[in-house]
Amino acid sequence: MTDITVTQANRLASRAIVVGPRIAEKIGDGRTGGYLYISDSQNRMLVHIRIGAPDDSKLQKYIDFSREKATRLCVLSEHHLSWQSRNPKLNKWGGAVRLLGGAGFISFSGFPEQVDEALCLTLACGVQKNIIIYNRYHAMSDISNNTSLFIEMYAIVSAVMNN
Repeated sequence: MTDITVTQANRLASRAIVVGPRIAEKIGDGRTGGYLYISDSQNRMLVHIRIGAPDDSKLQKYIDFSREKATRLCVLSEHHLSWQSRNPKLNKWGGAVRLLGGAGFISFSGFPEQVDEALCLTLACGVQKNIIIYNRYHAMSDISNNTSLFIEMYAIVSAVMNN
């Protein structure tokens, strides 16, 4: 297993910075951004960055949730998505993904949790690029019944990145 590198994490953060506002516009619920957290296989932080223009009154919450989702996945090694251990009564939400091969974690908090998750799955495809990898992350999106949103987010990210 090879951990995600700082260079890869920074590249993903750059993509998220570009697509964040487009995603906010697409979902149209008034949320305008959040925090992206990317870590290695031991959950050592590589990137923790503000994406878009989240509500200032919710910044700390987004910072904390983005980290917590990845930490929870690190501890629950049999899970691929934080959705698998979500518990709204305990403020445990979906929105993080374990990279294939256990190479690290990508987590986002700031949009509705299924959008957070779809964004992370889409970004994960950018780390480990090929059709087989895309299909594996696509299959993961079935865990939370999030396939159509994953496909939509993938199209947004791909369109932005190919321009």
